[in-house]
Amino acid sequence: MKNWFKKKIDEFRLDFQDVLKNYLLEIIVSLLFALSYIITNIFFKTWQKEYIGDFYYSFPICFGIIYSINLLTKSSKYRFLYFISFLIIPLVYILKIEINERMFIGIITTILLIYIAKKRKENTYFVSTILQTLLNIGISIILASICIGLLFSILESIRYIFELDFERKNYEVIFFSFSYLIVFPILFLIFDIKGERKILGEKFDTILIKYILTPAFYIFGIILYIYFAKILIQFSLPKGVVSATAIGFLTLGLIIKTATDSYTKPFQKWFFPYFSLYSIPALIMLWIATLVRILEYGFTMPRVYLLLSVIVITLWLIGLLFKQTKKYYSLTILTIIIFNLFTFIPYIDAKSIEKYSQESRPKTQEEILEEENKMYYLHNPVISYNISDYKELISLEYNNEENAWRYTTTNNQIKIYNSKGDIVFKESKEKILEQQIKKLGISKEAFRKTIDKDELTSKNADKFFIIENPEMKIIFSNINFKHNLKDEISIYISFVLIK
Repeated sequence: MKNWFKKKIDEFRLDFQDVLKNYLLEIIVSLLFALSYIITNIFFKTWQKEYIGDFYYSFPICFGIIYSINLLTKSSKYRFLYFISFLIIPLVYILKIEINERMFIGIITTILLIYIAKKRKENTYFVSTILQTLLNIGISIILASICIGLLFSILESIRYIFELDFERKNYEVIFFSFSYLIVFPILFLIFDIKGERKILGEKFDTILIKYILTPAFYIFGIILYIYFAKILIQFSLPKGVVSATAIGFLTLGLIIKTATDSYTKPFQKWFFPYFSLYSIPALIMLWIATLVRILEYGFTMPRVYLLLSVIVITLWLIGLLFKQTKKYYSLTILTIIIFNLFTFIPYIDAKSIEKYSQESRPKTQEEILEEENKMYYLHNPVISYNISDYKELISLEYNNEENAWRYTTTNNQIKIYNSKGDIVFKESKEKILEQQIKKLGISKEAFRKTIDKDELTSKNADKFFIIENPEMKIIFSNINFKHNLKDEISIYISFVLIK
């Protein structure tokens, strides 16, 4: 047992040395992310919230792209690209990838890029490479989580035994950055460079493909084709919700088909070799359901990604029909290009398409009525202000107490009282909202048509959430209103700055 343990320690040491030697830039980037996370979260928290935001969640994307470029350029004349690949970090920051569909697309793209970077172009290696990468990521996350758990256990033991009282929050930041921004990437590199397999066929793969994915695939298929028979009998159009079932069925079929192509014996040879042909009814139903929703209600971000998914699935199914196009490596590159083109390129990204579509599309009476009754809740994202040019900062509360600064909203008016009870500001809520919209440089009608009002006002928070006059600056925390910009207007004041 002792010799086995020593052997494993020696192996890990050699693997770690190999990582340091061949993946130095990845390690440096991990360390910089970790140090930056610690410094900004402990010492510059306000600055971090305002300027960094969710950027640290983009670490897997930055790290994965740099790692992919490293693999792609090894022993090539383009090696210089690896040494400047750190420039991907400011690019990702500029793209402002928030925790939404764009983040999901970015992470999936990164995993597919790692597969492409390994240059395993044979179809037999396609699923095994991606599956191994996912497995390495999963194991690394589990071990990093164990690491953070052990660090907290040690900390709590020290605190309890020596009766110490310290700020736990700072240690949370340090432990998180160490475990997930340093330990996790190093472990992933160690597992990924030594854990590659040539083809599928191990026990885990067999269980996953044969006993989990395949039964689920057939269940999806039975549900889908029973529904298909029903709409043929009733001569009706497929419902929009059928898209999820159809995508699940077709995606599972593609996974099983591509995975089992490497099996020495044909897997369910009565069905999967002809999967592209059997999938035609489901594909037709998916196209009809998708196009009907888009033609009736226009594009939204989910519908843009739905259409892209349908296009990609169609290309894969067509590609599988012919030997010349049955190249998983090339199809993966095409998938990456399609999704990223409409995710990160300005003016043709999913969000922009949604904006153009919804602004130009004529709305039904029902939609107009629903829109008129819609409430908007706009929050001031700015949490710090320069007060050097002001004599006093006064926090305001909505109350009726005397001898204190306060504000009230009665008869559709906002009134601010000073500590003497004098009114120092008075204006109607509708007039305030109209003035603040005017500061954005657009008309009320253009503002009404703006789909993402929250994004617009957040970018112009220094205009929309502030009123300044010769005596004071008024800072609003929230401005809420109905779509018609007249009813149910609520304005909340955080504080005033006295000149």
